Amino acid sequence: MDRTVKITFLVGLFVSVVFLWGFKTVSKAIRYSNQLVSVMTRGSAEKIVKSDIAELRIFIKNKDESFSKLNEKRVADKQIVLDFLKTCGLDEKDVVSVKIKSENKGEKGAKISHKEQNFGSEDTVSIRTKNFDAVDKIKNQIMELASKGVVASYKCVYKILNLDSIKYTLMAEAAKNAEKEANALLAPFKKRVKKVISLHSYSEPSVMNETSDYRWDSSGENSLMKKVKMDVSANFSYE
Repeated sequence: MDRTVKITFLVGLFVSVVFLWGFKTVSKAIRYSNQLVSVMTRGSAEKIVKSDIAELRIFIKNKDESFSKLNEKRVADKQIVLDFLKTCGLDEKDVVSVKIKSENKGEKGAKISHKEQNFGSEDTVSIRTKNFDAVDKIKNQIMELASKGVVASYKCVYKILNLDSIKYTLMAEAAKNAEKEANALLAPFKKRVKKVISLHSYSEPSVMNETSDYRWDSSGENSLMKKVKMDVSANFSYE
C-alpha cells in the first residue's frame, strides 16, 4: 500500500512540474507575441548640387642660363597672367585671394660647357572665386598665353561649402525611401510601418563628379556640378 502511495505521489509531482513548465513556456510565448517587433531596411538619396566656390591655380614655368634674366622674365610673366585674369572677368570682388608663390630651382646643364648651370622657376597664382563664368574663360583661353611667351598650365577644383546642410536633407529623403522599402516588405503580411526606432548613416555623403575635366580623378573636386549621395540604415516598428 505504501509503495502504491509513493508511486502515485511521484507521478503527481511529475505531472505538476510538467504543467508548471508548460504554463511558463506558453506565458512567455504570449508575452513575446505582444512585444513590439521591428523591420530594418536601407535607403539612399542623391542630389545634383552646384559647387559654391572654385579654387584655381595657374603655374608659370621659366628657365634661363642667367639668374638675373630669369627673374626679369618671371616678373613680366606674372604681370601678363594677372592682366589675363582681368580680361577674363575677374576683379577684386570676385577674387577671394590671390597669392604668388615663387620657387627657384637650379638644374645641372645637360652639356658640359663654361655655363654649367641652368636656372628654373615655377610661380603659382592661386585664386578662390565664385565667378564661374570667368573661370571657364580662363580654362578655355589659357593656351593663348603662349603667344605672349608665357608657359602656363592650371589646375581647378570646385568645392561645396555647405555639405552638412545637404547631408541632413538627404538623410531625411533616404529615410523616407527606407520606409517605403519597409512597407513593401510588410505588405504581404498586411502590416505597415508605425514609427522610426532608429536611423543611422552608415557612410559619409559621397561626392561624385557629374562632369569632369580630368577623367582619372573621381574625387568629385573638378566638376562644377556634383552628385551628392547619402545612404542610411533605418529600424522601424510596425503594426
